[in-house]
Amino acid sequence: MTVQNEVRWLIETIIDEWPRIGSLGDTHPPDDLALRNRNDAVTFYREPGVGDPDAPADYEAEREQGAPTDGWRTVSVSKGATTRDFYGNKPQYDVTTTLDVRVEEKSVYEGGTAESDAAHETLVTYIQNAINTQLTYPEVDPDAEDIGFVVYLDAAIVDEDDLASDDKDYYLTTFSVRLRGREDTFVGTYSTDVYSQGVYNTETYQ
Repeated sequence: MTVQNEVRWLIETIIDEWPRIGSLGDTHPPDDLALRNRNDAVTFYREPGVGDPDAPADYEAEREQGAPTDGWRTVSVSKGATTRDFYGNKPQYDVTTTLDVRVEEKSVYEGGTAESDAAHETLVTYIQNAINTQLTYPEVDPDAEDIGFVVYLDAAIVDEDDLASDDKDYYLTTFSVRLRGREDTFVGTYSTDVYSQGVYNTETYQ
């Protein structure tokens, strides 16, 4: 067991919540969509029945330095900034975690998969639709260790940017997923003296 892994959660959300309808609709993302954990330099490739313990179900993990481009479209996720603001009279934080997402592919004329800018935008929309299923009370890695665990209250897609090359032989869209929640800094039962209205009282927290 490890501490909460927001990057792996987002990758698995894209896989598990992939839209079932529309031109790219299916019970799973397209077979040529590679999902990359940039924090660990690991790429997940769809391989039904492979049973890789280090990858989501029906995916195989490959450790490699860069995202694939020829014949592949890639969505990469990395953990960005985390901010904590103390709140209340218990040792708790309001937490905001940012996950940075890159969706990239080359034009079919350059050995890639994108037939047009509209086709690339369609891929981005499907990825974001999967993420949008988790906007309220997302269950982010619920089996993680209690230490440092954040109960997230909401998620939002923010700061989208289209960075396609001028001659449209390479398509890149970036955006962030902002997670907001609360973290208790103590795990288990503990007691502390709380000062209120001129009097110290001992309170026990769970």
